[in-house]
Amino acid sequence: MLSSRLLPTEILKRPIQIGVDKGYVRKAKTFFQSCMDTDAIEARGMVDYPTYWRNDWPTLNPNWDRNSFNLQQVFNRYAHRNVLVDVIMNVTLWYDRQTFKIRPNRWLPKGSSSKSEKQKRYVKFYTDTAVALGADRTVAKRDAKRVVQLMKMVTKIRDSKDPGKVLFITLRQMNKDYPYIDWVELATALSGSATGAVAPDNKMHIVNPGYFKGLENVLRKADNRTLQNLFGFKYVYDLLPYSTQKMKDIRRNFTNSTQKENRTQLCSALAIEFYEFAILKIEAKRILTKKSKKFLGEMVANVKAEQIDTVRNQTWMTKYTKDGVLKKLNTVSAAMGVPDPNFDEDSVEKLYRPFKASHTKFLKSYIQNRDQFNAFNFAQFNKDARDFNFRQYNYLYPIAYIAYYPNEFTIPMGLLQNPYFDEEFPSYMNYANIGSAIGHELAHMFGGLGKYCSFLRSV
Repeated sequence: MLSSRLLPTEILKRPIQIGVDKGYVRKAKTFFQSCMDTDAIEARGMVDYPTYWRNDWPTLNPNWDRNSFNLQQVFNRYAHRNVLVDVIMNVTLWYDRQTFKIRPNRWLPKGSSSKSEKQKRYVKFYTDTAVALGADRTVAKRDAKRVVQLMKMVTKIRDSKDPGKVLFITLRQMNKDYPYIDWVELATALSGSATGAVAPDNKMHIVNPGYFKGLENVLRKADNRTLQNLFGFKYVYDLLPYSTQKMKDIRRNFTNSTQKENRTQLCSALAIEFYEFAILKIEAKRILTKKSKKFLGEMVANVKAEQIDTVRNQTWMTKYTKDGVLKKLNTVSAAMGVPDPNFDEDSVEKLYRPFKASHTKFLKSYIQNRDQFNAFNFAQFNKDARDFNFRQYNYLYPIAYIAYYPNEFTIPMGLLQNPYFDEEFPSYMNYANIGSAIGHELAHMFGGLGKYCSFLRSV
């Protein structure tokens, strides 16, 4: 009986087996184990903080040229590294509808004032971080005050402009309504240059559009150096939890955190985020045996057949409605455990080929892998919802997912294990657990957003 639970950390802790482990398995284990090696991280220090990004932070670079500043270029290069989304705005992608969702930032709390303790801590945090990386303290403190003042202005418009309003417009219309940024160019930068330009007709779901109107005035009035400092600092801010103890202590003093770091939890979460599909493939080989795949396929077919039979026997539906429901039920597909039936060794190996892992250079590996991870996630945007195999879902969690646009639901690997499923369980137990989940997801196809999607897999 397959009684062992899905424990990614235990997989990552296992010794690397040369000649046995595939490349993606070796990378996942190396990445996790190097994250756990705090002695090597301390010995390496911040030497792997990229020179390019160090020079892009004026507080650290006395030779920074304010005349070379270009707001669009700054947005573009930081957006692709997931920095922009937390500084000025938050951007997410709805893959199955190929839509951007954009909303104001949440970096400063509501009601922040320049004299508040929180603001003072931000100034000290910025200053201490910059000084630890080699900046002059006087320069760092002056720049810190200006950055915090800028964020105060941004927060003020966030809290005052129609927070409940939502718009749904094209990127082309965004360029007309909010012309201080070329939104098509920014969306292309988010998606990754390898995917080509994002079409102007792609949609943007805007939360609090008044904020983005007000943001234009703030950005136009802001000093170039201060804007650049804001982005440069945020880039480093994201690195602090994975760097030296000194840098982590600076961050801890800012947050007033007294909680002791759980290094295993931190490294495990990070490795699972980057190497989810590597771990998933390891577990797929263990759990998705020929017997279990056959049983799961039959279970999906049987549950669908029962629902189809139930609909056929309904007398209250018109023929038009009943035909539509039956057509849609027949088009619904299921991904059981893995993103795609062709989730093979070669596809996973190819996916992780650009990822890096080093036993002694964890911070460098983290930066490289984060860039690759962001590039991979955003690259899915330009693909048709039925074409890409690796979706944004977390397949390791015991939560089922549904994609209305392609009429597909997913029962992830996190559910296909004891006590939810086991190929050795009696059929009635598997039907009671996974069978009911399948029926539940099928029902979603006709409620909420599902009722707006036809059997043609379109809205």
